[in-house]
Amino acid sequence: MNLWTQVPTLKDVISKVKEFEGIIFDMDGTIFNSEPVHASALREALVQLNPNFDFPSSKDLDDLYRGTCDSFVFEDSIKRNWLSDSSAYEKFLSLKNEKLISIDTCTEEFCSPKILNFITEIVQSNYKIGLVTNSEKIVTHEHLKQHGIFDSFEIIITREDTETPKPHAAPYLKGCKDLGISPAKTIVFEDSNAGIESATSAGTQVQKVTWYE
Repeated sequence: MNLWTQVPTLKDVISKVKEFEGIIFDMDGTIFNSEPVHASALREALVQLNPNFDFPSSKDLDDLYRGTCDSFVFEDSIKRNWLSDSSAYEKFLSLKNEKLISIDTCTEEFCSPKILNFITEIVQSNYKIGLVTNSEKIVTHEHLKQHGIFDSFEIIITREDTETPKPHAAPYLKGCKDLGISPAKTIVFEDSNAGIESATSAGTQVQKVTWYE
């Protein structure tokens, strides 16, 4: 597994990974510096559902849930007695998604111009390109469209597209299948432990990224 502390060029990747036919990106924490935003939106949703509880800070929630899906977060909140109504998942999801969609993402802090250039390089090459995320479809599509890269990806796999999200292998297995390439010939850029576990279990060539840290 290679570690990328800075966004590479396609030439940089080719120099380190010799055999590949396509590249799949994670979204949150990889394309976008959105993990802190997710944590803030999560905390706001939790507070609205249980205003009298002293929830952990957004930073602590980010550390706890980075890379995991909303259904896991909700179920874990029930187990921790942060929330009591196990039937309130749709309301929880709606509150969190409303916050995520409402924010202004068009800043270099949220999305580095280097990652946009890197994606453009891949699109203009002979390599296939896809995206696999644990985020909801409505949030994923909105954020990609805000940055003009929605149509850059040949396939987009969101939380709704597989029965088991990351850290299970299913999302990346589906991504490779839909792109028409084998996992062994697929590079995956990931930032979170859950995503790395998913991509590794699927048999892809995982590249850990820390360029937003």
